[in-house]
Amino acid sequence: MWFGLRGNHDIYRSRPLGGVRMVLGRHPGVYEPGPLREILLEHIDPSRVATSPVQLRVGYVDLVTGRYRTAGNDDPALRDAVLASCSLPVAFPPVALRNGRELGVDGGVRSISPLLDALAALAERPPAPGGDEVWVILTHSLRRRQETQIQSWLTVARRCVSLLTDESMPEDLARVRQISDLLRSEAMPDGGRKVRLRVVHPQQRLDGPTLDFTPARLRARYEDGLRTARAGAALEV
Repeated sequence: MWFGLRGNHDIYRSRPLGGVRMVLGRHPGVYEPGPLREILLEHIDPSRVATSPVQLRVGYVDLVTGRYRTAGNDDPALRDAVLASCSLPVAFPPVALRNGRELGVDGGVRSISPLLDALAALAERPPAPGGDEVWVILTHSLRRRQETQIQSWLTVARRCVSLLTDESMPEDLARVRQISDLLRSEAMPDGGRKVRLRVVHPQQRLDGPTLDFTPARLRARYEDGLRTARAGAALEV
């Protein structure tokens, strides 16, 4: 599917004067994600997901209540929940769910990664022989980034997207490390369980904006991921 994309227009459409119209209250987002919705309709079969033995958690934030929500395998609004989890504020409009009772946006507004959801699902299962493992696959390096020069409203918007996506991950990992330590604690009712948290990430920064879906960029990031995985560069935290 990824290699079949021809560019950004296969994921989202640009609105004429999108940024200006958003500021004026004419549109709730700079871009229109209609193409992405079509991809989800084509590739997500709710009946197959509902019967899958793999436990699924899709996180999003409901703007009505301000709460972080999750959708599971048998959620009737699964496709909408996935679209909501992709809806970065400012860039994309919120997604109506539950007959309009919820307005969903990217779960990173409250929880930058779904690691807490993974640990919660893990706690519901019996311990695996030899201990459990949680793997985190990042699309960016954990190396410290340089300070950004704020020069215009567009720079502000891009900076906000960056903070919502990749630059908050180290703090999130620190919180998850505390929870994994708690799971291992002998003070737990079941005497604790062995949990290893492993992180795989690019060895160098991948240049380019997050919302760049050009074929060359997709291929370069895919090949970088293969090199990282084959090198076995997994950081245990």
